[in-house]
Amino acid sequence: MKFETTMTEQEVFDELQSLCASPGYVHILAMLSFRDNLVMFPGELTSEAMTASYAPERTVRTEFSTLLGLMLKQRIDFSYPAPEEIERLLNRTRELLEELHACLNQPMLAGLKRAALEAKAGLSIEEASPFLQGDVLREPIFYGSESAYSFQYRDLAVERYTLDNDWLIANKGFRIADGCAVADALSELANNKLSALLESLPELPPSHWSLLPGFTFSLDEISQASGLPPNTAEAVLDAFTAPIGPANADFNRIGDFNLANARPILRTPAADYVSLQAYGVVESLYDSPYYWMAADKAYRNTAFQHRGSFTEEFTAKRLAAMFGEANVHRGVNIMSGAKTISEIDVLVIFADRAIVVQCKSKKLTLEARKGNDLQLRDDFKKAVSDAYDQAHLCATSLSDTTLKFIRADGVEMNIPSMCEIYPMCVVSDHYPALAAQARQYLSVRTDDVILAPLVGDVFLVDVLAEMLVSPLRFLSYVSRRVRYGD
Repeated sequence: MKFETTMTEQEVFDELQSLCASPGYVHILAMLSFRDNLVMFPGELTSEAMTASYAPERTVRTEFSTLLGLMLKQRIDFSYPAPEEIERLLNRTRELLEELHACLNQPMLAGLKRAALEAKAGLSIEEASPFLQGDVLREPIFYGSESAYSFQYRDLAVERYTLDNDWLIANKGFRIADGCAVADALSELANNKLSALLESLPELPPSHWSLLPGFTFSLDEISQASGLPPNTAEAVLDAFTAPIGPANADFNRIGDFNLANARPILRTPAADYVSLQAYGVVESLYDSPYYWMAADKAYRNTAFQHRGSFTEEFTAKRLAAMFGEANVHRGVNIMSGAKTISEIDVLVIFADRAIVVQCKSKKLTLEARKGNDLQLRDDFKKAVSDAYDQAHLCATSLSDTTLKFIRADGVEMNIPSMCEIYPMCVVSDHYPALAAQARQYLSVRTDDVILAPLVGDVFLVDVLAEMLVSPLRFLSYVSRRVRYGD
């Protein structure tokens, strides 16, 4: 990793924009996507094949989306670059991405030096922490790993938007399951086409060696592979395909809205479709419909309700897979006489252990991604802090024998004496650097019974339920994670 740089972040961004405007740069993106996202192997997949596929200089998805978004700012030139030009473009792309990472690292390096001096002067490690500054968090926000596997985005999108199918059909011309079918088709077609393309490349003149045809598909191909009528497949593609450039005019620095994240599919002059990053398609499939519906004032409140219900229902369903449905309760009201003290979104009671889950559907805003301290803290408060405060209140209430706990069906629960209570905060979307922000911004309160909270998203809940199939394994994992979190 490069730590020193003589360029400013804006200088790097502007030069990347000029580079992405180069004739034939789309072929460079195809090469990067092939190198960084696909594993080629003969016969069975082995650990050796996986290891050999790793490229230390690989682009992370946020970097690739940045390059794609910058290319959209002008009309894309699909001409073939000369072999020597391909090498120049690849090398300069790598150099500039290293410079960009170095630029984003500068606030962290300066913060670490300052923290060392402040700690030496007597401040505690917590008080001197550089991660309390928004500009320091820009690096982990941009380069942090993804929350979800691609299949999670695809599968959970169906559960998230099934209740909105009527709106989707009326306004977009397809159901959410149709979107998933197209996303699957694009991935399957790429696998098949790239394999065939690699075999045929030696037969082509070197001036036409390109991997872009392996990511390029006709409407008929996508329709057949997805099993959808052409008009339905086209409706899905139209929703996720970027307009012919110039476009993406508001993308002028890291953290600005990038059209490539919402509409990652390209259109060729021959009216074919180019999908360079299958992950970007399913991520947009999970995220974008919410914004379409939120823009409809008549439907906005319904979309909000469905979004919140999905988070609670999905979390309860996955916890029930481990603890049994009889031990998992949704919408538990805490009553003091006729007064409602609070509500537990999902409550798990297992012997003398309890898990108190509060769900939120708040994303990290664009302004926060730019490093705005106040916005970062405000976003975190709405996404996690408020949920934790409510979870902690509910956790303390479990030991109050004067209170009643009423399930959604009106039945009063019998709460046993608790040995350990785990507050849990679950968000419905990818929230970059969530663990780092939770460590810095959350005021945690613990005692002999109530432990530190587990903060995560629906994708984490899904993975834990898949891997930790028994209550004891799940509780053991959570116990260690919240105790060893620092």
